[in-house]
Amino acid sequence: MVVPPKLSADGGQPFVDVHLYRSIVGELQYVTLTRPNIAFEVNKTRVIIKPSTSLDLVCYVDVDWAASVEDRHFTAGYCIYFGNNLVAWCSKKQSVVFRSTSEAEYTRVANSVSELVWIEQLLTEIGMVLSGKPAM
Repeated sequence: MVVPPKLSADGGQPFVDVHLYRSIVGELQYVTLTRPNIAFEVNKTRVIIKPSTSLDLVCYVDVDWAASVEDRHFTAGYCIYFGNNLVAWCSKKQSVVFRSTSEAEYTRVANSVSELVWIEQLLTEIGMVLSGKPAM
C-alpha cells in the first residue's frame, strides 16, 4: 500500500479567498451526505453492497499515534462490516495528546465498541439475526 506524505500546515500555498474556501468545503460535506454517488470523488472511497451469506458484524480499528507534525495529536479510525458490506466508518483527528500508544488505542477501541454495540442493537431491533457475537 502506498503511504501518502504527511501533510503540514506550513506546506503549500494559502488559499487566497477564505470565504470561498469555506464555502467549497461546506458544499463538499453537504454533497457527500446527500449524494452517495458523489461521495467517492470527495472521500476517495466507494461503498459497494454485495450479497453475503455471512451475517457477522466485524469491526477494524487503527490508530496513528502522534501523526500530526504540528501538534502531535493522533488520528484514529474504524470501519464496521456487516457480512461483506461496509456499514459504518469514521476517521478523526483527536483533540487531546496521549502519553502512549496504549492509551490512544484503548480510547479508540472503547469508542469503536460503543458504535459496534449500537449497530448490533439496531440490527436486532429490525429483526436481523446475527451469526454470532460482534468481533473486533
